[in-house]
Amino acid sequence: MIVGIVGLGLIGGTYARNLIDNHTVYGIDINAKSLSYAEKNRIIDKGFENPKEILSKCDLVIICLYPNQILDFVTEYNAFFKTNAILTDAAGIKEKLVEEIENVLRDDLDFIFAHPVAGRETVGVKNSYKGIFKNGNYVITPTPRNKISNINLVEELALELGFKKVSKITAKEHDEIISYTSQLTHIIALALVNSDDFKYNTKLFIGDSYKDLTRIANINTKLWGELFFGNKENLVNKVDLLIDNLTKYRKSLENDDIDKLEALMEDAKEKLGRLNES
Repeated sequence: MIVGIVGLGLIGGTYARNLIDNHTVYGIDINAKSLSYAEKNRIIDKGFENPKEILSKCDLVIICLYPNQILDFVTEYNAFFKTNAILTDAAGIKEKLVEEIENVLRDDLDFIFAHPVAGRETVGVKNSYKGIFKNGNYVITPTPRNKISNINLVEELALELGFKKVSKITAKEHDEIISYTSQLTHIIALALVNSDDFKYNTKLFIGDSYKDLTRIANINTKLWGELFFGNKENLVNKVDLLIDNLTKYRKSLENDDIDKLEALMEDAKEKLGRLNES
């Protein structure tokens, strides 16, 4: 299969590294240095700065751009995709994107919306590596216009990439759960770091708990700003739920209510146990 990867950054590069041995992989990016690096290190077979030069040859196009760029790319190059090509993406928000893309997509093209739930704090193709996807979760959000055979192809590709589980849910469901598991967790990390008043030299007093909680605060602000605002309604609801739970902890401390505090902790342990068993 001939695969075109649009956006050869961390995720695009990881796709390429995992596919290059079994497929012909072309990279499409405005950064000539990224393409050159990928070619020299056999991450891709060949790179292109101009999508028009190669899109017509690609059976599958994986668009690894920021969410707000995907619609622009599909609109601008709609006429240049191969007849009956399959398109997919890696964006962390879906409902708004699905509606926008399907309104402009050529009739013969099939866009299988997907989300590799994986990433790192680093950016760029140089920081990509095969293991980012290993044993991770992959989500497909099928639409009525999708062909079953093409959904199956993308699912098989996800397993080839190293993902352990592939889920299929609606775009609306995706955005609701991801607002909790991904976007809220980043806000928690950011808020924790922002809570440092620098009264002490913090780095002399941190352990694994602080490191684990704040790792993702080293954030790509442009990307995550788009993800936060692109899923604003769901995310605001989850922030409100978090505030409600934090308030319960605060009140138990303020009221010297050890029984309530222990009950809250036991409830969290029980929920975590259920999660780990599933």
